[in-house]
Amino acid sequence: KRLPDAEAAICDCLGVVASNGKKSPLLRIPDGVKINKIVYLDFLKTKVFPWIQEEFGGVPVCFQQDGAPNHTAKIVQD
Repeated sequence: KRLPDAEAAICDCLGVVASNGKKSPLLRIPDGVKINKIVYLDFLKTKVFPWIQEEFGGVPVCFQQDGAPNHTAKIVQD
């Protein structure tokens, strides 16, 4: 069922899906937070990479992102 536009809400979230079907919990972006390269990098370091380590341990993984500016920023790529 589609909500009428007046009732619809926007929720920014970040999540990871692995090729084996494992999915990270959805990470909700707090209201009012604009995702820039610094915020994105913080999410990677504090939420995404720890989840990958917990789920896959020492197994080598390939972390892939699309070409969004926050994903391709030098600080994130380093």
